[in-house]
Amino acid sequence: MKILYISFAVQHPKLPGSTRQYHLMKELVNNHEVTLLALGQKEVSSDILSDLATLAKSVLIIPARPLYKEEKRISKWSKAVQHRKACMKMRRAVDDLLRADEFDAIVFHGKTVYPAIEHLKDVPIVADFCDASSLRISSELKRTSPKRLPFLLYRYLKMRRIEKRLLRQTPYQAFISSRDRQAIAGENALYDVIPNGIDLEFWRSSGKNQEPHDLSLIFTGVMSFKPNHEAALYLLQHIAPAINKTFKSARILVVGKDPQKQIVELGQEHPNITVTGYVPDIRSFLASASVFVAPIQAASGMQNKILEAMAMQIPVVTSPNVADGIAIDGHDLPVLVAKTKDEYIKHIETLLSDNRLRERMGIAGLRYVRAHFNWTKSANLLEQLLINAKNDPRWKNRELHQEKIWSRKLHSPMLSEK
Repeated sequence: MKILYISFAVQHPKLPGSTRQYHLMKELVNNHEVTLLALGQKEVSSDILSDLATLAKSVLIIPARPLYKEEKRISKWSKAVQHRKACMKMRRAVDDLLRADEFDAIVFHGKTVYPAIEHLKDVPIVADFCDASSLRISSELKRTSPKRLPFLLYRYLKMRRIEKRLLRQTPYQAFISSRDRQAIAGENALYDVIPNGIDLEFWRSSGKNQEPHDLSLIFTGVMSFKPNHEAALYLLQHIAPAINKTFKSARILVVGKDPQKQIVELGQEHPNITVTGYVPDIRSFLASASVFVAPIQAASGMQNKILEAMAMQIPVVTSPNVADGIAIDGHDLPVLVAKTKDEYIKHIETLLSDNRLRERMGIAGLRYVRAHFNWTKSANLLEQLLINAKNDPRWKNRELHQEKIWSRKLHSPMLSEK
């Protein structure tokens, strides 16, 4: 098949953020011809572009906003205006691509660039809906300040409108988890669940058992992301003091770039707390950890950091929101779930006191990830959705619609041919 893959961002293992589109596309190109159209949030290095060019037939990147040599502070309003303009450029690029070539189907990934495809009719579209963005925003609404409330409420209502329109536009939807599918489409929805995969060769434990004096708790993530910041703060302020009363030598590690001042100061004030900031490879820190603690409250989608810890055989204690995102229907989830501070402390102290329990949970976690989170399996599910969409008779007027697309000159800031 000829597939047009539209994404809200350039995704690559060398870039921060999600790599879902990259890994699924990497699997699809084994059997299909893929053209990638993505929004460029930041400047993309030549080596990343070269790698993408070896996968896709062509790569078209639309800058999200002017790329400055030095980072400039711009208002939220200016960012919104620039984003809208970029989406309109993507929309014109979509029309030109559809007129220039006969694509069998479109994969659309990224609700924030929905204006690029909202006008399409009679075109086979598979929407990789991924997570329920409105679910995450609604959880933030419950805890935000009065000053920020109007902004978040606007974002919530806008996202709900996009989610509803996308559901109406195509019956071929893929969700990252059952929880997110239910939040958007309802309890009885039958849309496909296509989870993320994990590179088990990369996220591999050395198998070294930790000695009692090496006991440590760890939390990882980009700390400028508000849910991660709040989780790290909760761990350091509410959980760590109680753990250090029972296990005086236990270390608490917060690993990830851009920790905010409050987190850094806590690390400086307490000898048992280490705040690393950016590290080139977090695996060495994970390998030395006894328990992965993720008290994240505002969560949607799937927290890859949890799967990475499980792949490295580290027992996990986390919130119900995070656990729901990696739960597979009909299978027991090998993590400990806590709703309150006391439950977090109880679970952590139990794990730190029992080497065998930690070992059993680590083995069970690895088996769970190996069984359910595989990029090849997920790409096969997406491929079947694409085949079903292509063969659906509702798209019989596709050629007629393509003839009506206006002819425009394709503005290509970054285009590389295979």
